[in-house]
Amino acid sequence: MKYWELASSYFVPVFVLLLLLSSSLFGNLGLMEKLFPAINQAQTIVVSSAPSKSTSLQTPDRVDFYDGVSVAGNEESQNSNTNSSNSLTLRTANGYWGDTEEFGQESSINEARRAYQQALTQGTNHALDKAEQAARHLLSRGDSNSEAYNLLGLIYVQRGNYQAAISNFEKGLTIDRTNMNSYINLALAYQKIGNKEQAEKTYYRSLEVKPEHQFALYNLGVLLMNQKKIIDASAAFQRLLQLEPGHTKALINLSVLKLQQKKLQHSEKLLLRAKKLRPDYWKCYYNMSLLKAAQDEIDDAIHNLKRTIELKPDYQPAR
Repeated sequence: MKYWELASSYFVPVFVLLLLLSSSLFGNLGLMEKLFPAINQAQTIVVSSAPSKSTSLQTPDRVDFYDGVSVAGNEESQNSNTNSSNSLTLRTANGYWGDTEEFGQESSINEARRAYQQALTQGTNHALDKAEQAARHLLSRGDSNSEAYNLLGLIYVQRGNYQAAISNFEKGLTIDRTNMNSYINLALAYQKIGNKEQAEKTYYRSLEVKPEHQFALYNLGVLLMNQKKIIDASAAFQRLLQLEPGHTKALINLSVLKLQQKKLQHSEKLLLRAKKLRPDYWKCYYNMSLLKAAQDEIDDAIHNLKRTIELKPDYQPAR
């Protein structure tokens, strides 16, 4: 009786899911896109344009504004990807703060950053007003400070005024066209209002300034991927993987693109690389289950799906 209950509540639904998937995967890419969780959303924006002394970058699942941390808005390093929803949020700035020599008015820019951090922590309009006052005070002294405009842009993002945010990010770029923080923030603000064309152009503008910027390459790849521009998205992720072979999320996303192109062996190799780097990352196993189903290897598909449920019990499509 216990065996039958287990089979009916767990194995049979899983088996039916995989049979449906394996029979329709290549005839219905829309189904695959609904089930695939692997299009890891774009990463983050920046409070400080000072260059990071660390090459460690973070690739969060959600679209985050880049607010100046060396791991780009999350606590973990690049290869310790986090699981989260695809909502857009702002994160607390806690990196780069010691690298402010290039800005001149060190105390002022730090004061503005501290006020912004407190605003994110407290989550109140009053705290945001104080952060805005600190940034505007810096500009009122006649300082042409690109980063002050970047901070103002982030404050407007927090308030939901994306047009004002875009205006401030652009002002910052007129002062310093090499400020990658403002480029990434500007592109994400365009994405937030649905202007994908301008977002794409902004990422390409940023890569003209710094062709090897990993955040820009990753975000561009995700944007292109979501627009079904498979060739261009693949090129962005491939370039990123040349720079950082251990970029787990880029490996997973490129694997999805190869699967969409029916390049199953290439897709599998990429997923295996990702699993080796992140053996407990549930998306690797879920995507592998879909890949194995497409290859009619049902036993392996079920094995990977079970592992997905062990790692991510609340992920409903895996049940």
